[in-house]
Amino acid sequence: MKKQIFLLALVLLLPSAIAFNCNSLSGGDFQVCDSIQKTNLTTYEKDLLISDIFNKNRTSPNFDFVYSWNANLNILNPSDGKTYSSGTIRNAWIEIMALMPSIIENDTLYSANTGKLRTEYNYQYVLPSGTEYSDCRTDYSLSSNSSSLNIFINEYNIGNQKLNSFNIIQNYDNLSFKSELDIKVKYKVDHYRWKWVNGKKRCRYSSAETRTDNLKLADSLNAKLYKNQLNSSFKITD
Repeated sequence: MKKQIFLLALVLLLPSAIAFNCNSLSGGDFQVCDSIQKTNLTTYEKDLLISDIFNKNRTSPNFDFVYSWNANLNILNPSDGKTYSSGTIRNAWIEIMALMPSIIENDTLYSANTGKLRTEYNYQYVLPSGTEYSDCRTDYSLSSNSSSLNIFINEYNIGNQKLNSFNIIQNYDNLSFKSELDIKVKYKVDHYRWKWVNGKKRCRYSSAETRTDNLKLADSLNAKLYKNQLNSSFKITD
């Protein structure tokens, strides 16, 4: 494999819209990194240049460097900018950020049989406001806010962490990584209605109900299992 394949693999594993955090470096490395970040290059071009400079290994993939790079990324938004909302759930997203270790060769992503998959997600919730129909007053309060993450390889659940380790023991050729996020927000609604009290019309508590909003999101990544096949031959000379 050629050097440029490794550099390409290194860069393509990084979100193209997120800049590397130079604070993870020190001394002259920090100064070089910081000077690059202050140029007018695009974020992608900056990441490409920095990855080339700080990857000291020029003959094989520096997987430790890739892991350190990805671990230092502060990811706040999806790389494609797409978010989803449902009811009180707003701006939800999930994305598989990095498969480590892995390489790209001839447009094919190869994964080792052991490694880590990094997934990121985020969302907000906004409770309703205003007075509902037939109410003289409506109060809203949060009951619960929860999210669950599940990671799959070829439909087998392997964990529920943002940085999830995996160990493939089956002899697969094709790998399908999938991260699923299930968001659930419950909130209480107190209804107040007009009532006659001692001959006067008063706004009084009437009833309460609990409402639930659900949103399920998923992201997937396909790869092939890298199988190191050694070829050898020999010739008897004596």
